Amino acid sequence: MEKVVLFRVGAERFAVPVDRVQSIERIPELTLVPYAPTFVKGMTSLRGQIVPVIDLSERFSYESTSSEHERRMLVVLTRDEWVGLLVDAAQDVIEVQDGARQPAPRVGLSLRREFLLGVIRQNEQLIMMLDLDALFTDEEKDAVRSGMEMVQ
Repeated sequence: MEKVVLFRVGAERFAVPVDRVQSIERIPELTLVPYAPTFVKGMTSLRGQIVPVIDLSERFSYESTSSEHERRMLVVLTRDEWVGLLVDAAQDVIEVQDGARQPAPRVGLSLRREFLLGVIRQNEQLIMMLDLDALFTDEEKDAVRSGMEMVQ
């Protein structure tokens, strides 16, 4: 059994493993990162650690459906660093039964498959299991790091 954090971006529901989530925060004040991709909204200091912040609605080309007051930042561990993910709503923590996660279908999703570990069916809804290690290409990661070094 696996525990996941559910959240919403636009009209879509997503999940990430709870053990990769450090915290869920209100959106802090951000410092812009020069030369970063447009979906990188900036960086912030969180408990003494500098964290890049990306807007998943922009990363996935979705329309945000929440006000700034309702939006949240999930601080998650990617392959090699902590990253803040701006989401429309953090919803719940659920337990997913073994075998409930299925491969992402080849068609019918509003998101490219490389961003997903699979899908979970829950009450006739599909929840997309996000691959946190696929959020940045190596080139995007390098641009963000370079921009953050310029600001620090």
